[in-house]
Parts: sequence; C-alpha cells; structure tokens
Amino acid sequence: MSADRPDEAFALAVVGRVLGVNVEEYDVDGRQAAVDALLHYPDGRIAALEVSSLGPVDEARIMNVLDKQGHKRTIKGLSSCWMTQVPRDFHPGKFRLLEGALLHCDDRGITDLKDAVETSAAAAELVDLGVRGVATMEQVKDAPIVWVIPAPIGGFTGTGGLDLADVVTAALLDEKMTGKIEKLAASGHDERHLFLSVRPLAFSFAVYDNLCFGGPLPTEPPKLPGGLSELWLASGFKEGGVVRAIAGHAWRREHPFD
Repeated sequence: MSADRPDEAFALAVVGRVLGVNVEEYDVDGRQAAVDALLHYPDGRIAALEVSSLGPVDEARIMNVLDKQGHKRTIKGLSSCWMTQVPRDFHPGKFRLLEGALLHCDDRGITDLKDAVETSAAAAELVDLGVRGVATMEQVKDAPIVWVIPAPIGGFTGTGGLDLADVVTAALLDEKMTGKIEKLAASGHDERHLFLSVRPLAFSFAVYDNLCFGGPLPTEPPKLPGGLSELWLASGFKEGGVVRAIAGHAWRREHPFD
C-alpha cells in the first residue's frame, strides 16, 4: 500500500528509525479493516500503527495533485509562459477553466489574469476564487510553461507549540480521527500509534510554524483519547522534525532526517 501512498511510506520509515523497530506493512493481501502497520520491538512486543493526515479535504486534494503531477503544466496553443497562484482549496477540476482563461489572455495580448475579467467569464470566475496569474518574459525553446503554486500562508508565530495540546485535543474529536482511533483499538494491541501528516491549514499559523521549524512544546503530559499510546505529528520539514505526544509522559521532538 505504501508504494501508492508516499505519505504512508514516509511515516513507516520515520517510526521505524525513531523507535528502532521492524515495521511490517499490515494493510495488505486483502485484509479487511486492518491497521496500516505493526511495529515489532526487539523484545517481542508488538504495537499497532495507523497513518493518516490532518487538514481540510480541499487542501489535500489540490496539494496531492501538485505533488503527483508537479507544479509545471503545458497548454496546447499557448505562446507565453505564465506564473499562476491558486488558493489552497482550489479544485483540480478548475484547471480546464484556467487553461481556457490563459488562452484567452494569450490571444488578446493580456499579461495579467485580472485584466481579462471583463472579456472572459472563465477569468472572472477564477479571479473571484482567488486565482492570480501573470505572463512572464521567459524565453523557452519548447512549449511555454505554466507554473502553478499554492497560495502562501503567514501570520504571527507567538507560542504556537504551547497551544499544541489544545488544538490536538480538538482535532482528534473529528469523525475521521475517531474512526482511526477505534480502528487501532480493534486491532487488539495494547500499544497504539497514530501518525498524522499535518497540512498547513490544519492548525493556526503559529502552531504549524512550530511543527515546521521547531520551538517550545507543551510541558504537561499529553492526554490522548481512546487508549492511544502515541501521536506523531509531521509537517515534512527537516528543521522541525517530528513531534511525538507520548500519553501520560511527555511531548518530544525527534529528528529522524538528520
């Protein structure tokens, strides 16, 4: 399964390295309602691991498409290169709309998408959604390139890490997360791990910044629901490593990428 899900392969590799365990992919061979992996400790103990992600579904959709297809696109008939920025909840189905709007601009010598809203319904809709686009002066030998980047995020950093306990408690009440926790409980293993890849809009900017680049963590022992033993939070940024919430013990930041 991890071959089709890079996030799962990443999670299994991180957990195996940090804990020094043998990780067995378990949700394979048609097993029904199986956890994603089992962790085999050197002393014979076995723990269950489930992998998921945290953040708005719409953000996951566009980021998954960009991760798989890349940020560069080509449009047949286009003569100019473009730099475009799409909102983080942009639906991939709107790419056809974007193609039409850029061709419209190209035909009329328009170099900024917002300048086409009076003559193109597609451009007007895209600009209303928060899409931005400008033609570049880049010279290319082959087909012109359209760069597609997600809108940046920003805000005040503050003490985001210290807020982790509260925001995590709220996030784990989500129906998707409770389903994952119940699945772990049904595995029959006393030790249960939930690994979450955290997308930018899952938490406040301050909290996400802490996960990405480091900072203080809560000092009170984590209280995890449903018999959960450990919660792993990963932004994918090397600087911030991976944050572990170990139930009843402590919050830790691991650096498996070093």
